[in-house]
Amino acid sequence: MDREETINMLVSEIASYTSRYPYAADTVLGITRWWLGSISFPVSEADVKQALDGLVALGRISEKQLPDGSVLYGLHTS
Repeated sequence: MDREETINMLVSEIASYTSRYPYAADTVLGITRWWLGSISFPVSEADVKQALDGLVALGRISEKQLPDGSVLYGLHTS
């Protein structure tokens, strides 16, 4: 599987997760560890971040920067 296919799969998995859990919000690390359980191969935080950036650009999820500098991603992060 090439990188573009991996990113597309991550976009789909993250969108599916937020559909099932609309109030879920987490960091890139948390999403990588906990939201992507159905993916059977290791994924990098960089790939997850790229998928999240794409979803943010499409308006499918939002991001919120916390006072400590970390960023939460989810449908309802306000």
